[in-house]
Amino acid sequence: MANPNKAFGFKPVKTITGADWDGRGNTYWISKSNTDVIRVGDPVTKDMAITTAIDTKYGTLPIKLAGSTAQIVGVVVAVGATRTGPYADPMDLTKNYAPATKSKDYWALVCDDQNVIYEIQEEKGTLQIAGSYIGCNQIFVADTPATTLAAGQTISGYQLACTTTGAPAATTFDVKLLGLAQRSDNTYGAYAKWLVKLTQPMMGTTAGFAIQS
Repeated sequence: MANPNKAFGFKPVKTITGADWDGRGNTYWISKSNTDVIRVGDPVTKDMAITTAIDTKYGTLPIKLAGSTAQIVGVVVAVGATRTGPYADPMDLTKNYAPATKSKDYWALVCDDQNVIYEIQEEKGTLQIAGSYIGCNQIFVADTPATTLAAGQTISGYQLACTTTGAPAATTFDVKLLGLAQRSDNTYGAYAKWLVKLTQPMMGTTAGFAIQS
């Protein structure tokens, strides 16, 4: 049976210790000058474009969507327009994301624990990732979200990349393949659900971000 196509970005599922993910995270700032649509399940990195509007009031790291070779702060698990929660926009409760055009700052609860394991869907490609690549590193791609939860609500469209060769390669790629999610409706091929760990998490590397000027 073919794997269902239900992209959801990065979903925290457990930790490398074997314990379940407990739902906790830390708060990060999305400046109203940022033009990304930031959704639950999206990987984020430091927003280096924020130079003259640093969050001097709360001292919170500004974030934006992460590219496939960026150092990752973590994965968004909730978004809202209030810093201390609840993670919602009081002026528009239908939205569970930060829109591209922002009239105000937003705040994201981010899973930034370096020990968390995530589930992510593999995209459909010419060749798919084989079992021999378990333990190797791979990149991700920012696909257009196709899942509508309710009016005005969407989740991440990020997927695990499947290149024309299907072969993960560089050690600098952002996720390590740990294996398939163990379910009866999941197998190798298009839209396979993989378990991965971030290889360059902010909390797990000695390298720091550049200073904004």
